[in-house]
Amino acid sequence: MQEFDDANFQVIAHDIEDGAVRANLNGYAKVIKKRGNNNLRHRNEHTSLVHPNDFSRFTENDIAVTI
Repeated sequence: MQEFDDANFQVIAHDIEDGAVRANLNGYAKVIKKRGNNNLRHRNEHTSLVHPNDFSRFTENDIAVTI
């Protein structure tokens, strides 16, 4: 994710199950923290089985999500 973010590419991840969702959220959080924003609008597609503790992370990092 960092290489794509550094090159100004939007990252779009497909993830199913809470482990994959959390792994992608962790990756996004790192690149967004480094950049200071999510102006590239990184997002998750076809997201399912999100752990309840992770719901707020989408809004905290301005990550778009489709289900």
